[in-house]
Amino acid sequence: MLPVGTPTPTPTELESGEGLRQLERAAADVGGPRNALETVGSAAGYAAKSAKPSAVGAALPAASGKTAAAPAGLTYPDPPRSMSLQECKDHMGGDAKYYLKSRFSVCTALQITQVWISSRVGRVPAA
Repeated sequence: MLPVGTPTPTPTELESGEGLRQLERAAADVGGPRNALETVGSAAGYAAKSAKPSAVGAALPAASGKTAAAPAGLTYPDPPRSMSLQECKDHMGGDAKYYLKSRFSVCTALQITQVWISSRVGRVPAA
């Protein structure tokens, strides 16, 4: 995992070993928690969780000493299942490492870079 915007080394830099050292230095800068506090399931064990919640609900009114009845017909909205790139960018300002819109829509400020080098010599026979 690398910070967003980390330049990708050229194949020559990778072959010399300098490119790999550049990527390792950039990955070491990520540090700290990489998962939202609300992360559950198998994804929760992949990295440290943040100590602060991604969102905080409205405060409940102070108790008046009376017993309150449960609200009738309580419903919850359907959680958002998509997020635009612009919405992600708008919420990722400052030092935020992730934005959790709902359990289905999450964006992070990390990028994953894969570089493939082929050393295959020869030709593929015609079919």
